[in-house]
Amino acid sequence: LFGYLMQLAAVGLILFEIVTIYGVVLPNLDLPVAGKSAVGAVGLFAFGNLLFNYFLTSFKDAGLPPELVSPESVDVEMTSGDEVESLQPSRPPKQCMKCSRLKPPRCHHCSLCGRCVLKMDHHCPWVNNCVGAGNYRYFCLFLLWLFLC
Repeated sequence: LFGYLMQLAAVGLILFEIVTIYGVVLPNLDLPVAGKSAVGAVGLFAFGNLLFNYFLTSFKDAGLPPELVSPESVDVEMTSGDEVESLQPSRPPKQCMKCSRLKPPRCHHCSLCGRCVLKMDHHCPWVNNCVGAGNYRYFCLFLLWLFLC
């Protein structure tokens, strides 16, 4: 519930910024109509990108590690007469104690989401999602557009 409230607060702040700039600041600028139109077009482009990247960060999967495969189910392939290629690593893979998934490097279990996330950076309460391999690009672009707006 707290995550959804933070997400609603973030969208409210973004919309408040849009209304303030386009409803109060832009009409009172001492610019010709062409100047106001140019500023408005650039601003709408920036706000569109801001909202687009925000919603992709919020609703795109952060990245899920693969399921743990039992050693008996892994096939051994013959590449040539006496060469055998095994899919088994030299060390046994790590396993998450909470969700029983494979744990590659930089994979962490998020206690708020209740799942493991590949290349987890952090759980962001403003987007109500973990930031990981699947949505890290959109999170960085969201922060860039937020700074530019």
